[in-house]
Amino acid sequence: MIFSHNIDGLRNKERSSSLNLPNSANQNIPTHFTFKKYKQCTTPTRRRSSKLWVESLERDVRDWTPQQIRRQEAIYELCCGEIDLVEDLKLLQEAYFNPVSKLKLLENNDLMSIFGSIQALIPLHEDLLRRINEVKNEDGSIYGIGVVLMEWIPTLQPYISYCANQLQTKETLLDKIRENKQFADFLQRCQESPFSRKLDLWSFLDSPRSKLVKYPLLFSNIHRYTPKDDPDRAILYRSIKQIEGIIKEADKTTGVSKCIFYKERLTFFDNNECKSQFDEAQTLVCHGCLKTKSGTKVEAFLFDTVFLCSRLITRNGVKNYHVFLQPIPVVDLEVTDLNDGEHRLGGSFRTTLTKNSTAKHAIRVSMKDLRKSKSVILQANDQHDKKQWLNSFQSLLKEKNNVEVKSSYSDLVDRINISCSSEL
Repeated sequence: MIFSHNIDGLRNKERSSSLNLPNSANQNIPTHFTFKKYKQCTTPTRRRSSKLWVESLERDVRDWTPQQIRRQEAIYELCCGEIDLVEDLKLLQEAYFNPVSKLKLLENNDLMSIFGSIQALIPLHEDLLRRINEVKNEDGSIYGIGVVLMEWIPTLQPYISYCANQLQTKETLLDKIRENKQFADFLQRCQESPFSRKLDLWSFLDSPRSKLVKYPLLFSNIHRYTPKDDPDRAILYRSIKQIEGIIKEADKTTGVSKCIFYKERLTFFDNNECKSQFDEAQTLVCHGCLKTKSGTKVEAFLFDTVFLCSRLITRNGVKNYHVFLQPIPVVDLEVTDLNDGEHRLGGSFRTTLTKNSTAKHAIRVSMKDLRKSKSVILQANDQHDKKQWLNSFQSLLKEKNNVEVKSSYSDLVDRINISCSSEL
């Protein structure tokens, strides 16, 4: 079985590479390295196995019920994903970090900014594989997975800082690819080599975060096929809530990090009256590209204090965002979900004559008092994108309303206490 291999087996597993780069840190590598003209590699791309759990068993599965098989398949999917992630993280270490460091393609601070947290994540997932192997039965089945997950999840705290630094990591990577031709050529060679599976470096760097947000679904699949009378079912439910808490904390920290990052790059054309709310923003709730009713692309930002739309302007490779629509404070914000085809698109003469020129995946954003600002219709890229924006708006507005209610209630209690004290 795939997940029956020990971690040592994974560590010693050979990886094919057309770069002919040394794997040992003790080998002498020239300090200055000049790449020859790149030629595309024709070696077949390495592919991962998609073997099922039942296919790995030597015994007859007729003794197993369909529910038991589905549960073991769900556990097997989790285990195979962990093995794949460990391989990717070690690939980052051996095929990217070590060569870039030895060849001195990047300065140390840039190197650590891009790869620094990877070394801390590898032991976490090796530990989960070790724990799973310890509770695995001789026939390959696993029963006490809930306890394993409950004990392992608290060790994922390093993911909070890793996710928070992802935006800065990506910007640093893009800057170095643009500025450093040798580094860019090295990454191109890696991407065209069999070991990379045609994936670029950022795909590997982002894979831990992508795996983190998939854990609730993976755990839920195991929970779904666990019998109701199995003690592991209640433990699995608590593990789902536990991992959701880790993800929520990571999202919150990431929002704070993104808020700082984008606030430094957002500019106002004038002294807007909403500038004070913008300065007070502590976290970025949602950000993405939307289209106005006329088809103009805008970069929209929903902070915890204000919603605003901007135009992306890139100069000398540096991105800046110029606010051009009236920002709306969250306390005055009103959002309406619009049905597809409910509003016609405006803009060009050609668009006006088009039969199907109606807004899709659209929402209306406005102030509660329309005398202060005009409403604007914004179109998302697809239904999923629209749902993400609506959920962000709704959760933020609900949170703000709760805060206001609690504040008003607290003021009322204080006034009652003062009144009672004066009467006494």
